[in-house]
Amino acid sequence: MTATPFDSAVLRGHLSDADAAALFTDAAEIRAMMLVEAALAEAQGALGLIPAEAAEAIGRAAREAVIDPAELAEGTAAAGVVVPAFVERFRRAVADPAQAAWLHHGATSQDILDTALVLRLKRLLEQLEARQRATLGALAAAARRWRDLPMAARTRGQAATPTSFGARIALWGAPLLRSLDRQAQLAPRLLVVSLHGAAGTSAALGEAAPALRARMAARLGLGDAPLPWHAARDGLAELASHLAILTAAHGKMGRDLLELARSEAGEARAGAAGGSSTMPHKRNPVGPEALIALARHASRLSGALQEAMLAEHERDGAAWTLEWLSLPQLCLTAAASAR
Repeated sequence: MTATPFDSAVLRGHLSDADAAALFTDAAEIRAMMLVEAALAEAQGALGLIPAEAAEAIGRAAREAVIDPAELAEGTAAAGVVVPAFVERFRRAVADPAQAAWLHHGATSQDILDTALVLRLKRLLEQLEARQRATLGALAAAARRWRDLPMAARTRGQAATPTSFGARIALWGAPLLRSLDRQAQLAPRLLVVSLHGAAGTSAALGEAAPALRARMAARLGLGDAPLPWHAARDGLAELASHLAILTAAHGKMGRDLLELARSEAGEARAGAAGGSSTMPHKRNPVGPEALIALARHASRLSGALQEAMLAEHERDGAAWTLEWLSLPQLCLTAAASAR
């Protein structure tokens, strides 16, 4: 077994999601950082903060350069963050060293990494929204189809007064409707550019900092953040809570279906069933089991992002590293659940 199922050629078809996984690779992160550096340089060039020819050269290199992640491993291990090694390698991709020197001007490592992360999270939220709407459409059709089919309601594990299967399905969908609202509300707080420099004061950018940040954000299709969020991680913690709640809503469906599909109940079939290696009569509820396990996993990963909010002073490498260990897995957990 690999370190995580998301990296496993055996398990990723069961417990991962290819579309979301493509956003959380070394290559995807490097490409996003190049886009951020290019947007920074182009905005600086437009405002006359760096030579226009330097901005053009950096933008061209960002479109054309290919950086092997393995080239950055040694520098990342030394610095504890990939950006210094990345900037050094990216500068070599700019033809004129004098123009390359303007790359990364006024920014700090966390500005680049956080903005590159947000670019990818924007794509993830778009994927999740599309899948939630598809799920809601399927649930709505099923609720209409089975609205008059009576079944026993169960409270505290015991048969209660009658309900209908359609009513049960409608209740599965209600949290997903609220999830769409929640995601629309959190997105403007989360999907913002980071550009505040070494200590969060924008000192190296001077009085042009607000105009530069706004222009850079517009180029990247992100919102502006007038205050630094290097050590104010509530946006990511809010995302983590949202993903855990969404995955738990899916897990509730899985839990109900697993119980309804038990041999002694036989009230539902839980989708495409899995067989047994020794008991050919069995039809195991593979999908519901996965939804339950993913929901439990997400709840634990979400807690790590809440803990990462306890960052010290203006930047905390330990809290930041905890995010790297937890957030990608949480995103892939939620995406797999939605799939």
